[in-house]
Amino acid sequence: MESSQDITTSAGVGEVSGKQLSKRNTSNRSLTVIIKVISACNLACRYCDADIYSNRRLSLDTVSQIVKKALDYADRVEFIWHGGEPLLMGIQFYEKVVELQKRYRREGQTIMNSLQTNGTLISQEWVDFFKANDFHVGVSLDGPPEVHNANRIFRSGQGSFGQVMRGIRLLRENGVKFGVLAVITKETVRIGAKRFLDFFIENGIFNIGILPQRPALIIGRTDALPREEFEKFVIELFDYWYSLDDPRIEIREFDDILGRILFSAESTVCIFSRDCIGRILGITPDGDVYHCDEFMFDERYKLGNVREQTFEEMLNPMNPKLIRIRLEDLETKKSISCKYSKICNYGCPKDRYVLSRVYNEDGTCGWCNVIDHIYKRVMKDLGKIKE
Repeated sequence: MESSQDITTSAGVGEVSGKQLSKRNTSNRSLTVIIKVISACNLACRYCDADIYSNRRLSLDTVSQIVKKALDYADRVEFIWHGGEPLLMGIQFYEKVVELQKRYRREGQTIMNSLQTNGTLISQEWVDFFKANDFHVGVSLDGPPEVHNANRIFRSGQGSFGQVMRGIRLLRENGVKFGVLAVITKETVRIGAKRFLDFFIENGIFNIGILPQRPALIIGRTDALPREEFEKFVIELFDYWYSLDDPRIEIREFDDILGRILFSAESTVCIFSRDCIGRILGITPDGDVYHCDEFMFDERYKLGNVREQTFEEMLNPMNPKLIRIRLEDLETKKSISCKYSKICNYGCPKDRYVLSRVYNEDGTCGWCNVIDHIYKRVMKDLGKIKE
C-alpha cells in the first residue's frame, strides 16, 4: 500500500494430522491467507500504512507452519504474498514456499498463489519464476506519471513510475498473468476518469482494480480521500468505461457489481462478499493471525498465532474471539438501511469500521451511491425503468 532457515518443522501442540483432517474435511473448505512476508519496502509511499522501517521478516519455519496448517484445514487455499514489498524476500524464499506447498498438498487440493508488488524490482528472473510456478501478479500502479509519482515515491523523493512500467512490460512480454491495483487519490480525481482509464488502455493494461485512499490507521494517520469525492469519481469512471463497451477492459469492482445485479452471481471481490469473516485472514511476519490484513492495527481482531494454534482451532465457530467479531459485524450491519444490501452485502467491514469510527458516518458501506447509479443506468438500458 493495500512477509532463511531449514524448512523442516515439527507439528504444533494439539495439531490435527493431514490424514485425520482429510477424513473430516468433507465441506470443500476454502481459505484465503494474506501473508505479510516483510514489513520493509524500497518505496516510501505517502499514503502507505506499512511500518517500512522495522524490517520484520517471515521466517521459513513460520511459513512452513502457515503452509502445512492451511493445507491441513482447507481443500482450496489461496496464498496472497504481501508486504511491505514482498520481492525483497528474494526468489529463493518463494522457491522454498513452492516446495513446501508440494510437500504438504493432499490429493485433490487446489493451491493458488498471488503476489502484490510495487513492480519496481521485477526482473527477467522474477518473471521466469512467476511463469514457471503459475503466480498471479498484482502491480500497484495509480495511473499516469503525474498521479502515480505524486504518492508512490522512493525514499529519495523520486517517483517510481518509470521502474513500475518497466516491470509491467516484462510481465506482459513474457505472458505472465497480472493486473494493476490503483489507489484513488485527490490527484486521480483531479485528472478525471477519462484520462485515468485512457492511460491504462494506451499501455495495454486491461485488468484493473480500484480502491479509495484509506486512513493509515496502523501508523495513526487518518487522512484519506473523502467518500463523496471517491463516489463521484467512480461514477464518472463507470459511465466512461460503460460507454466504451470494450470487453477487454475489466474493472473488477464494476464487473462484480454488474454480475450481482444481472445474474445474482457470487461476488468475486472480497469487499462485496457475503461473509469474509473466517475465510480471509491476514498473517503478520511474526505469525499473528487476524481477521483480514486490513485489521492488523486492532488487537481485538487477532485470532491467534499460527505457530501456536491450528486454523482448525482459530476458526472453530465456538472460538470466543471469532464469535465476538461476527456479533460486532452483525450489529454494524443492523445500522445500515440500504436497498442495495443484497448487491454489496453491506460492503467491506474495514470500510464500515473507518466510516463509523473515524468519520462518524454510520449507515453506509461507501458504495451505495455508486451501486445506485450503476443499477439505474443498466436497468434503463434494459428498458426496465424510465427516467
